[in-house]
Amino acid sequence: MNEASSSYLSNIAARYASDLAQLADDDETALRALIESTSALPCDKNVEPALRRCKALFAYRWSHSRIQHTLDAATLGRLQTAFAEATISKALAAAWAEPQMSRYVAKAEPLQNGAIPGLFILGLGKLGGYDLNFSSDIDLVAFYDTEHLPVASVHGRSDVVSRVLKRMAQILSKPVEQEFVWRVDWRLRPNASAMSLCMPSEAAQEFYFFHSYPWHRLAMIKARVVAGDIDTGNAFLQDLEPYLWRQNLDYQMVDEIFKLKQKINREHPQLKHARSSGALNDPENKNGYNLKLGRGGIREIEFVVNGMQLLWGGKKPQLRTQNTVQTLANLEDAGLLPAEARQQLTAAYRFYRLLEDALQMLENQQTQTLPRETAQLNRLLQLLGRSDADALWAELTEHRKTVSAIFDGTFNTRQQDDAADVAVRAETMRWVEELPASEKAIYEAWQKGFANYGVNPAHASALQPLFLQLAELLDETSMDRTAAINKLHDFFVAIPRGGQYLRLLAEHHLLLQDIVTPLLYSPHMSSLLEQSPHIVDLLLDPHSRQENDPAFDSDFVLQTNDFEMRLERLRRFVNEQLYLHFLQLLRGEIGAPELQRTLTALAEHTIHLGLKIGCEETRLTQAPIAVIGMGKLGMRAMAPMSDLDLIFVSDDNIDLEQANQFSNRLQHLMELRTREGRAYEMDMRLRPSGRSGPATVSMRSFAEYQLNNAKTWEHIALTAGRAVAGSAELQAGITGVRAEVLSKPRDSEQLKLDAAKMLRRLQEQRIGKKKDLRLDVKLRSGGLMELDYLCACACLLAAPSKAMCEKPYEEMVLACCAADSPAAKIFAGETGVENFQRSVGEAMVFWRRLQIWSRLTRLEDDDMESLPTAIRDALLIDMQCESLDDLKQRIDSTSAFVSAAINALQADFEKSAPDNWESWQEAPVRWR
Repeated sequence: MNEASSSYLSNIAARYASDLAQLADDDETALRALIESTSALPCDKNVEPALRRCKALFAYRWSHSRIQHTLDAATLGRLQTAFAEATISKALAAAWAEPQMSRYVAKAEPLQNGAIPGLFILGLGKLGGYDLNFSSDIDLVAFYDTEHLPVASVHGRSDVVSRVLKRMAQILSKPVEQEFVWRVDWRLRPNASAMSLCMPSEAAQEFYFFHSYPWHRLAMIKARVVAGDIDTGNAFLQDLEPYLWRQNLDYQMVDEIFKLKQKINREHPQLKHARSSGALNDPENKNGYNLKLGRGGIREIEFVVNGMQLLWGGKKPQLRTQNTVQTLANLEDAGLLPAEARQQLTAAYRFYRLLEDALQMLENQQTQTLPRETAQLNRLLQLLGRSDADALWAELTEHRKTVSAIFDGTFNTRQQDDAADVAVRAETMRWVEELPASEKAIYEAWQKGFANYGVNPAHASALQPLFLQLAELLDETSMDRTAAINKLHDFFVAIPRGGQYLRLLAEHHLLLQDIVTPLLYSPHMSSLLEQSPHIVDLLLDPHSRQENDPAFDSDFVLQTNDFEMRLERLRRFVNEQLYLHFLQLLRGEIGAPELQRTLTALAEHTIHLGLKIGCEETRLTQAPIAVIGMGKLGMRAMAPMSDLDLIFVSDDNIDLEQANQFSNRLQHLMELRTREGRAYEMDMRLRPSGRSGPATVSMRSFAEYQLNNAKTWEHIALTAGRAVAGSAELQAGITGVRAEVLSKPRDSEQLKLDAAKMLRRLQEQRIGKKKDLRLDVKLRSGGLMELDYLCACACLLAAPSKAMCEKPYEEMVLACCAADSPAAKIFAGETGVENFQRSVGEAMVFWRRLQIWSRLTRLEDDDMESLPTAIRDALLIDMQCESLDDLKQRIDSTSAFVSAAINALQADFEKSAPDNWESWQEAPVRWR
């Protein structure tokens, strides 16, 4: 290293020659030894000169490694940070140890690190990010916990702690013969204008949550405990997580970051020369460029990183990192930053930081401004081992251009559409004059800038593209425009005020389509948006468009210990996932069978989450119950708006009252209606005790009931049942009982008469009773309810093997409908039609597909012709039909087959029917 270029390093070499000679030859070994010796210093009257000596030695060897590249920048940043933490801790301990403090501090057992309990110091900025450069100042804030701090309130805790902190800062920053340890900066603390350097942690939380400015939050995302009571400090930061990391995408905070950068450009004194010379935005300018604050510099890289962290960190915990380079890599891994942009920003950041370190080594000054004078520039080049200034400027210019472009793209500084063009195109839409007065007023408010949703008039022009898109969409829509305007208005009212989400819709045309189409054509998705308008956030996540991913990212649900917040997050998770996968169906990215499997997996995942939350609330290591999924959940055929038909079974060794309490808690946390709605509606009527009995039955009682007391209709329901959650042992027991029940030969006459009577009851009370049955997939004659009933009866007639009973529901059903099965023989005998098994399989697939589409797009109420072309095309492709006429013919033919099959079954079942059905009393199943 050419230390002659640096007067500061030359002075160290001369003053501490013998000490430097004693250090290890290996830079990392030498630096780590200095950190250890600093931590071991005694807290006596010599601590200040000892710390200054350690800093001088550390700075010399650190700069040697930096310039000679013996260690990478990340390692050096961490070593510099570790040294800073050692010096801060030692200075804090020395301040507490001074004689005058003994009368204030009660005798208390010191912590393992020797610190006084209760007081903790947070490092912000580069100290928090393990990224200190050569002459960094250290940004600190400090708080104390009144319950742990051993200072009596009568002494004035804040006053005592402030005196300690001032003394600590003096030890670190007082210059002696131009040597000091660190410049200490307290300006990022709450109420920085106040005299006190510290406040209680409770007051600090109050400040951050309710009185802070955006820049406070920006500063605190790098906060890390660097000295004092580490555990108390970490608990404080954990409590701040809801403040720092919002669950909704906070675009307003991103705007605040951009405004802060604009303010720096306009007002910062270090950019005065660049502003006055007109060179601020000139990437070719090399006259006194500020590496940190200048256009395309370090701050713009940090703001890109911080903006995306604040935007996505609430949903993606992997982004809650303090180090800039590491966070850039995490952003790429999360799919939020292209690989090329990550590489460019990382290269620029490392280049700038090397220049910054070398620049500061010259005089040990906290500067980022490149020299204007040739002599000073030559000293910098000499220290860097470079000789070609033009090559340095060229490299700098390329990095500045790249960083500026990425920064501008991140913060959307592009120009918006011309207002006059928008107005001209909107005037061609004559239907506006025909709108009712209230809807016309809403439409005109959109045209004028969406002020009725809290949008600042200054931002109205940025929303003109949104107005144009809405106008064109309404111009093309086949639905009632009055209803469409009201639905859009209701959604705009539901989202956060201020225009952040509206601007997103203006800037992302596909996002607008993903919101508006469901609002207009899917009542169920519209209700999800009303409950959870932040679904918009999920649609902006690049990972949300990945297809066929069986995993659900629900970690955020459990990242809080607050029970009520967990309930909200659970509902939010379900609503977001439902909307996302419904949208994939409407886009034609997946078919109804894939959606069916996904909805089933989502329901099971949510039950597991509910069990985990329940266990943590009751402090149990394992849920005392297993869950049986019945109906569509058991069939793996969940559809939009399906509820959960469940039975809870407990281990025989578990206290039944405890199990019932747990089951009731699970029902509560799943069904309770909150701001985000319900997670799922649950139906417990299929449990052995029916509506009124306890929620849970023991395993022994479940087996006893199913084998000895259950009636035929309960076994019909059990055909679709399966264990979906709980301990593996309990689930295996449930599976075994079900297999025994379904495979066991039963009294044929009782089965047929019980089933016939139940079918009569369904047909009298439910099937075919609606006035308009065009697309009532479930309750039409020959529809899904009759088909499911047919399948269940086929299974009970066949009494499949235990091994077959453990197969998926659809596979078991088709096996029980094979050509030699009782059901197939009945059908062929009554109708003369063969291929019963294939027809049943086709009918199951067809009706389930159509039910999903009908529930999602209200086909039960409107003609299919009213659907927009894109949705209609996706429907036809998924239903494997050439046209709507073809689909209608398939509906008729499928209904006809199911009706024929159910009539044949009923005719066979009623051959020995009593004259009066009331005389046939259902009794527990009789076995053969």
